[in-house]
Amino acid sequence: MRSSILPALAAMAVTAEAAKAYIPSVWNNTAPAIHTQLVQAKNGFFEVGGVADGICQDYNPGCPSANSTIISGPVSSKYDGNKTTDFWLGITDPKGQQIYVYDQKLMYTLPRTNVVSGPEGNAINGPFSVDYDDLAQGTVLRFQGNDWAACKTFNVRQGIRTIVQPLVYGSSLWENAFGWECTPFKMTLEETDAPAVDHYRRDCPFQWLNTSPELCMGQTWGLVNADGSCVAPA
Repeated sequence: MRSSILPALAAMAVTAEAAKAYIPSVWNNTAPAIHTQLVQAKNGFFEVGGVADGICQDYNPGCPSANSTIISGPVSSKYDGNKTTDFWLGITDPKGQQIYVYDQKLMYTLPRTNVVSGPEGNAINGPFSVDYDDLAQGTVLRFQGNDWAACKTFNVRQGIRTIVQPLVYGSSLWENAFGWECTPFKMTLEETDAPAVDHYRRDCPFQWLNTSPELCMGQTWGLVNADGSCVAPA
């Protein structure tokens, strides 16, 4: 276990003796557009390529891992301590940020809360597993024993993105409303001792902004003033 991740995992009361810190990346040598690109934690999702939404500690504003994604595990399940199937983001904030699957997407929890997928939502936090893959010739992360898909999607605020979805959902991933196909890949894991960030940024889902603003860490995008005008972005 890397020392930079210990404070967060210890505070979450999980058994972390076997956990390691990793930097995830894409392996699919038949898809050169994504092969070897990093898997990055960005605004609640995991995306292929680009930089991560890492937020440095106040005392270390120029932390070297701000643009990188560090994940750590496997550790004891939050819901079944007899199983070692959970993964978390590698951060120093003591509440931690858990990795989970919701609505067929790989996601991570809001920072500084214990919320997973929402006040009313459910999420699948495992089983994640770490295996040696003969084809990739390296350590890989799997969900329910299967690999991953890189799927293009469109967001009105962020444009076209390539997000990570579990391959276990199969044919439902192969084409979306825009006709963009998903590309399967193996998520390789490289051990790291890079220092952890404080947390990874994530905006609240739109429906939480007015119903559960206490979860939104001061986010103002989408909120409405008493006079009906829009609140300026923070």
